[in-house]
Amino acid sequence: MKKSSTQTAKRAATSPLRATLLIGLAVVALPSLASAQPSRSRSSAQPLGIVFRQIASPDSAVRPLGNRPALHRGQVAFYGYRGASYGTDVVMAIRRADGKGAFSILAAEGDPRPDEAGSTFDHFGNPALFDGEAVFLGGEFGTLSSTYSASISQPYQLFDDRGINNPFFGALGVTTPASPQGIAYRDPNGVFTFLGLYQDPLPCGTGSFAYNNVPGLRYVPQGGDLLVWPALANTSDYAGDLIAGYDTTFGQLYCVATGLDTIPGLGTPFDFFYKADTDGDRVAFIGMDDTSGFGRHEGVYVRDASGTGPITLIADVLTAAPGGGTFGSFEAVSIDGDLVIFEGCAGGSGGCAVYGFFGCFVRNGTPGPIFEILNTGQMIGGRPIIDLTMSPTGRDGNRFAFDVRHAANSASLYVATIRVP
Repeated sequence: MKKSSTQTAKRAATSPLRATLLIGLAVVALPSLASAQPSRSRSSAQPLGIVFRQIASPDSAVRPLGNRPALHRGQVAFYGYRGASYGTDVVMAIRRADGKGAFSILAAEGDPRPDEAGSTFDHFGNPALFDGEAVFLGGEFGTLSSTYSASISQPYQLFDDRGINNPFFGALGVTTPASPQGIAYRDPNGVFTFLGLYQDPLPCGTGSFAYNNVPGLRYVPQGGDLLVWPALANTSDYAGDLIAGYDTTFGQLYCVATGLDTIPGLGTPFDFFYKADTDGDRVAFIGMDDTSGFGRHEGVYVRDASGTGPITLIADVLTAAPGGGTFGSFEAVSIDGDLVIFEGCAGGSGGCAVYGFFGCFVRNGTPGPIFEILNTGQMIGGRPIIDLTMSPTGRDGNRFAFDVRHAANSASLYVATIRVP
């Protein structure tokens, strides 16, 4: 599902720079980004501004390794390095989201691990952040990794040693995909609940959860009282996939969307679900139909978190993309309030001339114009963009943290603020 080498090559030959982005702070006015009118022409821009704050770069004291940063309440946590050579003297660091002030080091290469006698850290990864406390993976090659927690004022300590490899940290606690199936939910009291395990009964219809997780399942987002994730199922009721939800207040599993639901604008049922996110009121997800014509139909959709209301199309492979052409594929999606942000490729032959971030405001159930945030046809901080990545852990209201790859051994980290029109 991630970008192929062919897509990357296509993204290298992109359109001219549409706006100049300055190091540290850039305000980009987007008065008119779309001109082509394919079958669904909702992709004209709207009056807003996007501000980019540089958090780390190849020139900063701590340089990012491009590992999906986490953002919450004015702080960014990320995996980086301080050595002269790429990837040496690695650290887990935190910095203010406005890019000001010094880097705070939460843990560093060579520091002792509190749970493994004689072992020291030589790698980190996958930070999550909530109210100033970071939860992250750490370990030494040749030993089992564990999950640790730390803050600027609190030294690192063992958080859990039971395989929280990709944590999502929020008011409800910490969630992570389990292996090889289901999810794990650790509440603020440290109590674990496993959900959607193999042969557990489905919360809707007949059948049970399948043996494996959805390919590419990386995070289990939370919002309000809810957890959501895409899951595979063994059922004769539909194609076998669903968006599962878990209400932590009532301890109840339910279905947000299944293969019984019809794809808006297409009229056929969903065959597969990929990524999902929730703000507690609504759920945004990527859904697909593998049987439409000669290629797969996929798109970004929104539904109320109860799973009972209509499904709203945000963008699919028939939707006009800013800058011309249509969208080609979708990799990630996030929702918070009225703002939906998604990652994917767009434009040109096959909808993959550029790869980037796009947004859409949904007001009273109606999606507005799709606007472009940043893509591989542009430069940022005076450097080219050959790849970029976002995740739900980097989203906080109308801001999100993301990493940008300039070259194989060169990356930067930014926070984008979307000014609400």
